[in-house]
Order: sequence, then structure tokens, then C-alpha cells
Amino acid sequence: MGISDKYVRKVKVSCASLRSYTVELRREVIDEAFDKILKKIKILVNIEGVLIRGEYKGSILMLSPKGRIAIIKGPEEEKIKEFLDDLFS
Repeated sequence: MGISDKYVRKVKVSCASLRSYTVELRREVIDEAFDKILKKIKILVNIEGVLIRGEYKGSILMLSPKGRIAIIKGPEEEKIKEFLDDLFS
């Protein structure tokens, strides 16, 4: 069990060719997860209460306040778990 298992409920591949993923967070730890993420990403756009767009390790992350994260240009599918573990560490 990795670090990200505490925060991540489900990961879906949105587009394999673009290496895009949709990550659904566990509801009970959304605030804690966002705090960890915001400390690690470089914020590009912050539309208060609507969307935060940031960059982490060459990937674009879009965070919604409802606990969903879109990852664009993410790691290879085999390495997404490692990427998320590092993001939440």
C-alpha cells in the first residue's frame, strides 16, 4: 500500500496517447490532499473556489474543489502510482 492510497479513491485513463488521467480523491481527506498538493505544485492559474491549474514534474494538474484532479501529459501508465505517491508524500 502506497502513500497515495490514503488519498486516492480511483484513477482512470482519460487519453492514453496524451497520457491524461482523472483522479478521484477520497471525500474524507480532500482538504488534507489539496494542502499536500498545493505545497508541491507551481500554481499557474487559481480561480478561487472553481479551479486550480498547476505544474508538477512537467505535467499539468487541474484541481477541482469537489476532489477531482485531471493530469495532462502525466507519466506512463505504469508509473502513475509512483507519481501520485511522490505528489502526496
